[in-house]
Amino acid sequence: MNDKEISFIIPIYNTDINMLKNCIESIVAQKINDYELILINDGSDSVELNNICINYSYNPNVKYIFQSNFGSAVARNKGLEQATGKFIMFIDADDALEPDFYEKFTSFKNHNFDVMIFNYCFWDSYNEEWIIFNENRCIDLSNRKDELYQNVMFGSSFNCFFYGKYMVQMF
Repeated sequence: MNDKEISFIIPIYNTDINMLKNCIESIVAQKINDYELILINDGSDSVELNNICINYSYNPNVKYIFQSNFGSAVARNKGLEQATGKFIMFIDADDALEPDFYEKFTSFKNHNFDVMIFNYCFWDSYNEEWIIFNENRCIDLSNRKDELYQNVMFGSSFNCFFYGKYMVQMF
C-alpha cells in the first residue's frame, strides 16, 4: 500500500553543506504535503552534515538513515526499501528542484509512463559552460523493455535520453 504520493530519495556522502540544505529546502518548499523525503547518509564523516540531517528528520515527512559507506547505488536501494510513495524520485544531494516542480509533476502524473524526465542542467567543466536540457516528457517503456535490456547489458543504442533526474512510477 502506498502511504505517500512521492518518495524523494537523496543519497548523501560528504556533500557540501550549503548544497545539501538547498536541495532539502527545494523539496520541503514544494506545494505538496503528501510526500516523504528519505535522506540516506552513506557514511559521511562530517558531524555537521549528520546534525543537519538529524534536524530535518524532526519534520514528520523526513526519514534519516545512516549507514556505512557502501556507495550511492546501495544508498539508493536502501531508500527504495524504505519508500512508501506511489512515485519515486532520486535526487543527488548537490541538486535542487525548481520551485514549480510539483505543478509540472501534477500535469504529467496521470499519464501511463515508466520514466519521467524533467528539465535539468549541468556544468561542462571541459568547455566551461552550463548545458541546459529542456525536456519535460514521459517515456512508456512497456513495448521497449527488450530494447532497454539490450542497451543496458550489451551497450547497443537506445532511442531515449536517460541522463539526468527521473521519476519512476511504482506498480
